[in-house]
Amino acid sequence: MKIIHLADLHLGKRVHEVSMIDDQRVMLDSVIDLCRHEQPDVVIIAGDVYDKPIPSVEAINLFESFLLALSALNVMVLIIAGNHDSGERLSFGDTFFRKEGIHIAGVFDGAIEQVVIADAHGDVVFYLLPFIRPMHVRRFFPEEEIFSTEDAVRCVLRSVSKEISSLGDTVKETEVAEQNVIGPTTRHVLIAHQFVTRSGSAVIRSDSEMLQVGTTDQVDVSLFSAFDYVALGHLHGAQSLKENVWYAGSPLAYSFSEVEQTKGALVVELSPDSPPSVRPEPLASLHAMRRVRGKLDMLLADGELLEQRNDPSREDYLEVTLTDRGPVADPMNRLKVFYPNIMRLVFERVRGETEYKDALVNDEDLGELDPAALFERFFEERAERPLTELEREIVADAAKAATDAYNIDVDSDPEELENSIVKRSIDGYVTVGSDDGSSRGGA
Repeated sequence: MKIIHLADLHLGKRVHEVSMIDDQRVMLDSVIDLCRHEQPDVVIIAGDVYDKPIPSVEAINLFESFLLALSALNVMVLIIAGNHDSGERLSFGDTFFRKEGIHIAGVFDGAIEQVVIADAHGDVVFYLLPFIRPMHVRRFFPEEEIFSTEDAVRCVLRSVSKEISSLGDTVKETEVAEQNVIGPTTRHVLIAHQFVTRSGSAVIRSDSEMLQVGTTDQVDVSLFSAFDYVALGHLHGAQSLKENVWYAGSPLAYSFSEVEQTKGALVVELSPDSPPSVRPEPLASLHAMRRVRGKLDMLLADGELLEQRNDPSREDYLEVTLTDRGPVADPMNRLKVFYPNIMRLVFERVRGETEYKDALVNDEDLGELDPAALFERFFEERAERPLTELEREIVADAAKAATDAYNIDVDSDPEELENSIVKRSIDGYVTVGSDDGSSRGGA
């Protein structure tokens, strides 16, 4: 059986406030061309169809056109909701879609939806598991202790079906295969959208992903050992955690951290007696995404040459890092004359030979410098030049006005100075706006 594995379409996404909808239209047309060429039995979309729970009308219409084109090719389509999707909205009309060979699992309802498709070698059972967290599972399994996402996934997989009823007790081991619980001609494919990791190995992360704090959302890959293939979504870099567990990655780059990643779809072929064959296939894109760096004059000269050669690369989505030491006038508008699709402009500041520290002032100096001297130190670090005499006078006057307003001694002990400022701030907050002498808080 041949499968095309997609994930993380993020239709309707904006990158640095630039709409990606035209790029996504070209990408989805490329998927249709790939389907015509490969003639798959199944197309999988492993979550994050849309970028937002309430997608734009434009994004909805684009996905509708894509499904119509897939339906015309007579290919089965299996879709699950990701963490960016609204499962309820995504699965609207699922009963009708099923008649057209399109199955959508939007919300976990206590059991994993199964779709069985037969080929010349027997049945292939697809398990559609939408994105879940502990709160989505606890109400269906009140007797279970579910504290983490891994607990939730383990609990759900334990209840998959009678033909693999021992999955729950052996899911972390390879005993299922060894005991031949799953028949030799029946293959089992799980579709999931979770943060799956492998102990001892780092996964490829991207800035465009929704990052989690801590490890409660992590799911170890060992939970999926009973399946012949696991089609994952969530991480935007295509990667394999095991020979039969793959992230398809996003089909387009959605951040500049992804410019070195290979984007596209996975073509998967399942056979009854060997591991799955997985082949990455690139998809067309309207614009490439890349990083460039250099001085403004150099980049402008390069851009002029690209324009003269009518080089399409000047239309790429760019992150530009300027390395000029001094100030530059209106760099964004000047660069956009030759590079119309700049998404991000970064200024690189060279800090000399000494080691740069995050703290601009050390603890000892903090207690010894007055506010004007502190500002002057800060200014020199950031602007890489000293204050002029006029600027120094302005700063000194401002610092004196600020200290006079609090009527504090800047030469006092640092702890006493801090306490005095805090006390006066609180006193001012408590008494502000009081006409009758009573204390009341300000806004």
